[in-house]
Amino acid sequence: MKRSSLLILVIAALVCAIAVASLYLSMSTPLFKVHGVVDVGGNTGEGDVFAKIVNVRVEIKTPSDTVFFKNITTVSVPEDTAYVLFKPVSSNVSGKMHLMLNGKVVLVSVNDAKKYIIDMPCILSVNETCYRVQMIIPGYDRPLRVEPGTYNVTLILSWRASGRGEFDLSIGLVMLSGEEAVIMPTSTKPVDTTNWIYAKNSTRSYALLVDKDKVVANESGCGAIRAWAWMFTPSSGKDAVVFTFKIIDTSTSVLVAEARIPVEKQGMYYQVLVMIKLKPGKYILVTEFPNGVQLEIPIDVLSQQ
Repeated sequence: MKRSSLLILVIAALVCAIAVASLYLSMSTPLFKVHGVVDVGGNTGEGDVFAKIVNVRVEIKTPSDTVFFKNITTVSVPEDTAYVLFKPVSSNVSGKMHLMLNGKVVLVSVNDAKKYIIDMPCILSVNETCYRVQMIIPGYDRPLRVEPGTYNVTLILSWRASGRGEFDLSIGLVMLSGEEAVIMPTSTKPVDTTNWIYAKNSTRSYALLVDKDKVVANESGCGAIRAWAWMFTPSSGKDAVVFTFKIIDTSTSVLVAEARIPVEKQGMYYQVLVMIKLKPGKYILVTEFPNGVQLEIPIDVLSQQ
């Protein structure tokens, strides 16, 4: 079985400019919590810190700077071929500020044999225009192939900032085996689900929806669908749970991709919106919730005529 997992950097910040960090480490599907404060010539503001598996605090008190969080956790890449992809998932911003936040992740194998650097330009832009290279960045715009092993993770953040405010930002790292499909988190939920298709047996407690179940491949040779999975939990629960997304080729019954995605609790819901890219064929999209419930939807990707 091909497996993957997601590492989430949850970056929360007040916009003020000393770099401080509070960390605690996890060996499995870790979460990064970055709390930052920006205070560059604005009105008084206060920050909101909420605990996650890995905590990083950033205080931004200068118009521009860079901070390094060296070896804040480790990531284990499975033995079979793996591809990694960092994507901003969600953000919340308040206050009166201008901010351009750029990131970089450095993966170094524990024996120092392998090193990968993933640039993440414009991971958050507040009242600023994003200027970045137009070339596709492996590991950010498309999956980057990584050798199996255990890697130390270093996070680098740089900014241009003014004013006062705060933000929360989640960045997910998907480790995906196989080349037949890509599963990447893009947000927590869609803006509108009119005409979306529900998986059979979806309830008021958990559901799986797709924006379409039949799509024609584009010029890249792949078809793209969006899938939204959520679980209702009114009582107190863990800060994050794992949703597992699987793609099964119905003609061969082969599991072509699997992504284990840590999903943060927001209010009474755990929810995540993912983009799935598939080559022409017939598939089953399966989502497994942490309580063992599985929902599935058939997906048909047609070749261009």
